[in-house]
Amino acid sequence: MVRLRRLSVAQVKKIVKEGGSLADADLSGLNLRGLNLMQVDLARANLEGADLSRADLTWANLSEANLKRAVLVETGLAEAQLVRANLEGAKMTGTLLGGANLKQANLTEADLSGQPEYLIRQAIATGINLSEPPGLYRTELVAANLEEAILTRANLELVNLSHANLTNAHLAGAKLKGAYLRNATLRGAVLEEGGQVADLEGADLTDAIMPDGSLHLSI
Repeated sequence: MVRLRRLSVAQVKKIVKEGGSLADADLSGLNLRGLNLMQVDLARANLEGADLSRADLTWANLSEANLKRAVLVETGLAEAQLVRANLEGAKMTGTLLGGANLKQANLTEADLSGQPEYLIRQAIATGINLSEPPGLYRTELVAANLEEAILTRANLELVNLSHANLTNAHLAGAKLKGAYLRNATLRGAVLEEGGQVADLEGADLTDAIMPDGSLHLSI
């Protein structure tokens, strides 16, 4: 097991200023509010419980980073790499995730409340785990890649999923009332399992590709 190097806030600022790497660093619990961490390498870093509110992590590499219970309020994560990152229980009110790569990230019980919309346009979230509430109520997920995403029982009411890729996604028991699924791809998606059925009441499925491969036409 790799032992992470423990750093202080002062050390973090010095390394960032010198253009260094924070990969494999132990930054758990640190107050990193408002820091400019744009393009910084934080791969596999331990950021559990860290406060990154309003920090700029645009283009940062957070692959396999531990962000469990981290505070990411209004944090800029546009185009960031969050592949296999652990965001369990993270507070993500107003987090900017446009173009972020969330492939196989774990957002179980992440708090995405408090804002009318979360802009995650064209985010890549292949295999993402976002089961159970609060889910992504009223989120913009236009053209997002959610292939094999785990969205079991997730709250997806009024979500804009137009042109989204939901191939082989797990949606059993998901709340999709009023969701916008025009031109979305649901090929192979699981809408019913173990007695749990996805609620698609009022959802717009115009020209969506359904689980059986058929095209859903508007009436």
